[in-house]
Amino acid sequence: MNFDYSIPNLSEIPQVLPQRMMQLASTLPDVKLSIPTVDKVLAFIEHGKADEVSQLEWIYCISAKEKWDNQNINRSQSTSSAIWQVAISNSWLQHQLIWRLALYCNGQKERVLPKSLVDSFGVFANNEKIKTLLKVKVILAINSENTGKKIAKSPVNII
Repeated sequence: MNFDYSIPNLSEIPQVLPQRMMQLASTLPDVKLSIPTVDKVLAFIEHGKADEVSQLEWIYCISAKEKWDNQNINRSQSTSSAIWQVAISNSWLQHQLIWRLALYCNGQKERVLPKSLVDSFGVFANNEKIKTLLKVKVILAINSENTGKKIAKSPVNII
């Protein structure tokens, strides 16, 4: 069996000159990108404007907090507690922190969640609205002895 394919007729590819592209780029307006910082996020929290923090800023804050903690040892725990306080009413942040805490508890300690956020989980877990949630009970049980028994005995509130 033989197949005969015709050769396509290709027109000449136009030459793109870098000068034209540079000229076009020079007419574009200047755009300033604001790189999020841990200090910026913490300032929003301190001023009661945590709801104005974008998801990207939260991700950056969580990722950069370990380094920030090393440079601000005396504020490390209090700021982590403040972040957990925000998570009580911010379900998106809550999911991010719980997911990362679960990874941390599973042995993936590097670059998942700063130790200060792990250590201050109790601020979140002891809140009346939060402590009955299954995901909180599971995290607490994973970090204690008799893990299976504690999960099996606890009443469930799935939200």
